Amino acid sequence: PPLRTLRRRLRGGAADPLGAELAAALAAAGAGAGDALLLHSVSGANLHSVATGPALPPVTLLVVLRRMPAEMEADDPAPDRLPALLARLRARFGDRLRLFADTEPLAGAFAALSGQNVRPVPLPVVVPDSPPRPLGDPPHVVFAGGARAEKGYAALPEAITAVAGRARFTIQSGRVGAEADPLVQQAHRRLRTLAGVTLVEQALDPAAYAALLESADLLLLPYEGGVYGARSSGILAEALALGLPAVVPAGCWMEQAAGPDRAVAIPPGTPPGPLAAAALAEALERLPTLTLAARMGAPAWRARHNPDRLLQDLLGAC
Repeated sequence: PPLRTLRRRLRGGAADPLGAELAAALAAAGAGAGDALLLHSVSGANLHSVATGPALPPVTLLVVLRRMPAEMEADDPAPDRLPALLARLRARFGDRLRLFADTEPLAGAFAALSGQNVRPVPLPVVVPDSPPRPLGDPPHVVFAGGARAEKGYAALPEAITAVAGRARFTIQSGRVGAEADPLVQQAHRRLRTLAGVTLVEQALDPAAYAALLESADLLLLPYEGGVYGARSSGILAEALALGLPAVVPAGCWMEQAAGPDRAVAIPPGTPPGPLAAAALAEALERLPTLTLAARMGAPAWRARHNPDRLLQDLLGAC
């Protein structure tokens, strides 16, 4: 998103094309009253183009807001602030606008910000229904999601070193190039030197990614809790569906969703490495009981968070 914003500025503030593209596509499809248009994971600039661009057919507009308001104001933003932007959408679509968010705290934040009704909807999680297996000896700890600063990548070497010999680790970093955050690059170089660590330095296709999660005994997610806040984490949602315990940041949706029986929370503080190390050590100590609770909670999580339930909730609001 920051690169898209920069490109737009360099082009002299050219408008986001989504609104015009949708108008053409919906007209070609013959869409109209009784049809619904779903916008999932959109930016402020995207929504502004829909609110101010060419008129759309009289479809019902379903918007799922997945990012924190502050993120939407900073990355690929609209010319208007969010309250004014959401008011513009309401003025254009009237009672054909439906606003959603994929966590209850995020829905509450956008409702307070906009003064409009924002409903929580399920996460569209799809995981294989695999039979339980014994814990690894040593346990297999997985970090997934890529080498990014907000995912706590810089804390990994210290956390892993602190529990050396108690677990084996797979770190799905993806490519880490010269453009990456310097702290991320430094951590990546250290991880390459550690025993018991397998680095996955390329993108994974869906089957390989699913296999990686299925092989895990514990997920290590030392994300920045203040950055993630009320927003969801797809990786944690998949872990809860699989019955996997996790190490997560405190004070955010991730801690709330997993709860103390299925996760150990990393308290906020600086430097993050020792705090992540202490939480990881506790999780390994409690791993059998955490795993039992995670497996017991998985069926209810899958029953609530799946594509069918999401579609039912969206269409039920039309």
